Formats: sequence, structure tokens, C-alpha cells
Amino acid sequence: TTLLYTIKFEEGHRMALMRTMAACVTLAEQAGNVLRTIMDSGNLGIVDKGGQNNLQTKADKEAQILIVSSLLHHFPGMKVIGEEDDVDMTTDEAKASVVRDVTRGDVTRHTCPKELSGLTEQ
Repeated sequence: TTLLYTIKFEEGHRMALMRTMAACVTLAEQAGNVLRTIMDSGNLGIVDKGGQNNLQTKADKEAQILIVSSLLHHFPGMKVIGEEDDVDMTTDEAKASVVRDVTRGDVTRHTCPKELSGLTEQ
């Protein structure tokens, strides 16, 4: 999953970016848990999306749903583009996949680099 995020920070530039980073770390860990669970089950649910070498697994889809639905929940203005373009984020499955707590003290306690602290919407 690839994240594209245009950020508009009006106040608290540094903290807002670090909250975003904390969410990304949390969601990457949670998506990894989803992938491991599906791999361990042995049922990958492989689907051919058409085209040359264009396969999708249940793990691909579920990890993207978790990441994208959670990011959109916490950062409604975020534009997220994922690899699995046929994933509907309005389903009950997507809503149930939202990770509610994406705070990470181990990330947000760090200082945002000065060169990133003045990010504006681009």
C-alpha cells in the first residue's frame, strides 16, 4: 500500500506530522498481524484481477482495508492511493477494520525534523 498525503498544518506543525507518523507505524504493525494470521491459516484466497501477473490475496485486501479505513478515520482530509484499486472503503467490513487507537508515545515523543515542520498543503 502506498500512501500519498497532502498535509495542511495550521498550528502545531511538528506534532501533527508526528501524530501522522505514529498512526502509520501503528497501522503497519496491525497490517502485519493481519498478514501473518492469513499466512498461518494457509488460505490465501488468491484472486486473479486480470492482466499479466495481477493476483490479489485475501491478505492484500484486508491489510489495505485496515490501513486505508483507519487513516481516513483519523485524517479525513488525507488522500490515500493503494495498490488494490477495487477495495470499497464504505463497507461494513471497512468500518469494522478501523484501528481506533493509533497513538504511539514512542513515536510522538521524538522531535519532528525542522525541515519538515513547516509543511503546507501542496
